[in-house]
Amino acid sequence: RNALVLVRGKATDQLPGPGRQLNAVALAAGWDSDDGGEFLDNYLRVTRRAKAVVRKVFGE
Repeated sequence: RNALVLVRGKATDQLPGPGRQLNAVALAAGWDSDDGGEFLDNYLRVTRRAKAVVRKVFGE
């Protein structure tokens, strides 16, 4: 979320679509490359895993 504020200059809860802003968010978030697509794939994989853990622990 902080990376989004740094890139966009305002608070937001949504990642930008593919392009320069997503690449900038990836860099601001500490991603090694400016490949926004790779960053987004990793983000989605991690959040899916976290969601599965929450469902397993707390139920649906």
